[in-house]
Amino acid sequence: MYASHEPVSPGCLPLKVLLVCPRGEYVDSMRKLARNLLPDTQVLWVDNADEAVRRANHAAPQLAIVDARLDRASGSSLARQLEDCGGGIDVMRFDEPQATAVRENSVWHWSELPRAVAWWVRHQRLPVPALLAR
Repeated sequence: MYASHEPVSPGCLPLKVLLVCPRGEYVDSMRKLARNLLPDTQVLWVDNADEAVRRANHAAPQLAIVDARLDRASGSSLARQLEDCGGGIDVMRFDEPQATAVRENSVWHWSELPRAVAWWVRHQRLPVPALLAR
């Protein structure tokens, strides 16, 4: 799922990314990716849907990376709740390839995280390092 909001203004930097995954297995990957894409990006990790919505309402990130397992467990309401928070949050859902056969909404595979986030940054008209622009 991807909410298409107005592009992020370069004046909104540093970017804030909310990473929502239950075990934190993608935290290091996301932080490394953020350092390579936009060095001032802040990555906040939470492990549950309630905390994700609370954090998004308190200080809305520009992008939320959501583990699709949590979204499914919430009856697909987590992504909608995040999109409805103030600030126009874009939500991208990620899952393992074998789990996406039963998806009803657009889901990226976790292996596509670097490409998907680089695509999002380009879509926002923010500068992307040449290494990731491919």
